[in-house]
Amino acid sequence: MSALSNVIDHIDEETVRHKILPKTKQLFDVNADAKVQVNILICIEKVITSLDKTEILEEVLPILLKAKITDASVLIIVISMLSFTFSLHISTFYSIFICFSFQIFVN
Repeated sequence: MSALSNVIDHIDEETVRHKILPKTKQLFDVNADAKVQVNILICIEKVITSLDKTEILEEVLPILLKAKITDASVLIIVISMLSFTFSLHISTFYSIFICFSFQIFVN
């Protein structure tokens, strides 16, 4: 994953959307190691600006909700990505849902 994060800027958007993003999501689901999660999140963070709202809602937000936010390095990337998604004015329902999820973590 760290090699992918180095070259992902040079890969076309269609390949990212249809091949890389689904594979990273699949890898994220089966791997709970914080270092691997950080590398996956870095890759996604690099391409999130090229994704549309539905792709963010369907592909990225589920990953963020499954992230191991007890690890500080994972938490920093998740917060960065969430602030970007909030800036897109994604529906209030999803914003409230995410904030509620983080409230459960804090309490």
